[in-house]
Amino acid sequence: MLAQKGRFASVALAPLLFLICLFITLYHIGYDLTLSWRVTAEAQSEEFVAYQFRQGPFSLELPGEKYKVIEKFSAGPITHHSGLSHFLMSLIWLGVCYILAVSTFLKRYWFLAIGAGFILMSMRLELDQLGIASYVVRSRWLTGIFILSFLTPAYYFHAFREQTKITIRLLTFALISSFWAFYMFSIDPNTAIYFISRTHYSVICLVLVFLFLVAEEIVFGILFLITRATGSKDNEKHFLFFGLFYIGFITVYYLKKAGFISTAFDIMDPFLLLAVSGLIAWWSFKHKQSFLDQISNIQIDIRHVLMALSTVAFGYFSLGFARGNDPAYEAFHYLILYFHLGFGFMFFAYIIVNFVSPMASGLQVYKVAYKEQNFPYISAKLGGFAAVAAFFFLSNKEPLELIISSKYNYQGDAFRASDEELLAQQSYLTASMYGYNTHYANYQLAIAALKKNDLREAHYRYGKATKRYPSAYAWVNRAETLVNKEDEVLSITLLREGLMDFPENGEIQNNLAVGLYEIGGIEEAKTLLSTTPATENWNQASTVNKWGVRDDIPKIGVIQEYENGSIPIRANIISLTLNDSSTYDLPLEPTLFNQPATLHHVAYLINAGWYFADPISIDYFRNYAGQVLNVGFRKNLMAAGILNAYKSNRVELAFRTLDDLQGSASNREKGLYLNTMGKFALDQGSPKLALNYFDQAILYGNPEAAFNLGIAFMEDRQWSKARGQFESLAKIDSSLLPMINSLSQVWSSDIYQKTPPWVYYRWDELKPEEIAASLKQMDARLIISLWEKIFREYAQRNDETLHQYFEIFRPFLNENQRMDFEAFWTITSGKDGIFTENNNSYFKHLWESEDSVILKQINPFEEWFVLEVINQKKLGDKQVYDLLLKTTEVNSYGVPLIKAYALKALELGLSNYAEQGLLNLYDKVPRSEYYDFEGQFEEKRREISTSSNW
Repeated sequence: MLAQKGRFASVALAPLLFLICLFITLYHIGYDLTLSWRVTAEAQSEEFVAYQFRQGPFSLELPGEKYKVIEKFSAGPITHHSGLSHFLMSLIWLGVCYILAVSTFLKRYWFLAIGAGFILMSMRLELDQLGIASYVVRSRWLTGIFILSFLTPAYYFHAFREQTKITIRLLTFALISSFWAFYMFSIDPNTAIYFISRTHYSVICLVLVFLFLVAEEIVFGILFLITRATGSKDNEKHFLFFGLFYIGFITVYYLKKAGFISTAFDIMDPFLLLAVSGLIAWWSFKHKQSFLDQISNIQIDIRHVLMALSTVAFGYFSLGFARGNDPAYEAFHYLILYFHLGFGFMFFAYIIVNFVSPMASGLQVYKVAYKEQNFPYISAKLGGFAAVAAFFFLSNKEPLELIISSKYNYQGDAFRASDEELLAQQSYLTASMYGYNTHYANYQLAIAALKKNDLREAHYRYGKATKRYPSAYAWVNRAETLVNKEDEVLSITLLREGLMDFPENGEIQNNLAVGLYEIGGIEEAKTLLSTTPATENWNQASTVNKWGVRDDIPKIGVIQEYENGSIPIRANIISLTLNDSSTYDLPLEPTLFNQPATLHHVAYLINAGWYFADPISIDYFRNYAGQVLNVGFRKNLMAAGILNAYKSNRVELAFRTLDDLQGSASNREKGLYLNTMGKFALDQGSPKLALNYFDQAILYGNPEAAFNLGIAFMEDRQWSKARGQFESLAKIDSSLLPMINSLSQVWSSDIYQKTPPWVYYRWDELKPEEIAASLKQMDARLIISLWEKIFREYAQRNDETLHQYFEIFRPFLNENQRMDFEAFWTITSGKDGIFTENNNSYFKHLWESEDSVILKQINPFEEWFVLEVINQKKLGDKQVYDLLLKTTEVNSYGVPLIKAYALKALELGLSNYAEQGLLNLYDKVPRSEYYDFEGQFEEKRREISTSSNW
């Protein structure tokens, strides 16, 4: 067996490094392994002017609601990775098997002592609760079988197979463990947490033995470094200096931990101290071999003992880190200090007392450090025990209470895994009592309180979870669970405190910025968000909020931010641009209509509907709105889609959609829809149609329609009705009197009062050159409004008078308006294909499109264009009839279209529809014009009759 000594050193380092790396990695990850962030998004609405147009001296607006998305973080419940828990528990059990394998090389009394400890540990498992197959065995037979399955081969190896290698022995116990693990896992998938909850105290005892063995190894390492070379001078002084520095270093941290002193930062970390001790012990334990051989006559390398205990200890700590059970490892924050301070100091004293003279002589003291001396090594160890006991009782046994707390946490997890929630909560409550202000139990109780909607209890428990071993998650949830709405300031105070604990945490900083923004601290919120550290890769909450809290849009970088940003970022950028006079070429994402109706997508599509003027079918908005449960969102989606269609010159689609919506709308909504249709009609130059819609809107109680009715009377030149309407409103609102006074000049027939409103409304009473002179007194928007009125009036005539007016207005028109006129003149002159190259007019684009596109997108109020399409495009009779039918249904006061429809229906033999069209014309034109057209209609009827007779 002695041949096995020394072989282990070459292969032991790799698994030990793995254990320490796993331990440090999980320690570094911390609560991030068991907790995760959730993003809560809120869409804040804001009214704005979605569309504005000028109707003479009046400015008409269509209001809209845009949205900006604000995202806050909250923390979810504790979740465990069952695979990792099972792996770590298996690692702990492998360490137990390793200890059992090592025990077979020891003297009989050590073997029996370890066997007795294994029996006690196994009895704590209460395996009879798991049962056999589907039956629960209410006896200890199953536990007995379990114990015998391990101790029988252990005794066989110890008594009869002394030459068997330790790897064979360990493999034997591992195979037996695999069988039991497979069996128990088939009974209960939560075997790992069941095991640790039952064997917790047994494992703790093994961890304490590990601490006992490695606590003095750093002092031994100092001794080795100083005395490794023979003949060195002043070794005793160097050892004294570095030894006292090490002891003092730990003492200062202990005093800070005990609350006797305070420092702004932690000067060390006990777990890193433990990792260093473990690594040094792997090298230094070989020097204890002879000493331990005297005690147990161990037949293998002593470092097998170290590896076995390291596996248990680092596996236990890793399991605590992986499950977030903070009292399980916070207890060892204290115990590691106690052991290193107590045993380290006593070993330091042992060396000073026994080896000062050899060190002064330059001898290699480390080689004889464990030889029998006047001050025995055993006495130093006993002194270390006494020191640890003193520290323990000075702390009021706090480490023990934390260990008990961690045990109840594991027990609570086991109950929860078995769906025994009441027992789980009682276990967590007991754990919180023993652990007092620990994180795990209080966080679990806070989550349970949230499920009951008990915000007060949740806030209290989250508060306790932020005390001893806090997490950013607990701080955020504590601030988010304030009971009263008026606690915003307290919430901000809590987040500021949390930021002191976690100054680099982006989630806390993000929520703090949002809280400040909500109480009016916009500038500080902007500053915080501009410096917020990155949060999880899957979200861009701080960037979303950076755009959400802005009230201005930067001059550069907008397009890039938009293209690279997430959907809520894009929604917020569009929301900002809706307030900005600048125009940005932001691309639309029509594929989002195929995505689930989340708040982000809905906010983006509503804002996009207001912003873009793309020919997106209103059907997309209607279908998508059907998926949205929130009524406000649904209505705004439709409103944005309608305006999008209108701005894209899909006027007929906008009118039809508004008309369809009235069928299932409330009276208030009907009034709103009718008022909007009236505004659209005014904007399209159809005041008579607008009058009809405003009258209906008033009947449904729309308050704005009464004023708009007066504007429509003005456009229709019904001066007396306009005056009566405005004066009746002035009786309620006296602020209208100045406006009435300015309009009274329009109502007067005095041609010498050529004020801008008078010129706008009575322009046809002036010669073109008089109009040209009057333009100098008008503002730009009134000039454009007058040009649109004159253009519509002369569009059907197509004579040089319109061209003369165009030359008068040309300096005031923008490029698009000039191109529209050029396209009009080209199309109505029959000069198809001679548009100038730079003409990007809507009329040119539509004229050169396929017939199906023209018929789908044509504007019923562009009467001249409809008639030119009928006259110049080679459409079939049915296409012409359908086109005239749908345009007259929308533009029911479009006299040229009604006339064309009546004649076409007559031509197709639809005499009833033709006569209805003639009848519709009766109250829309002067009597003389009606009778002239009636004669034309009858003449057409006679021609058709004569032709059919032949």
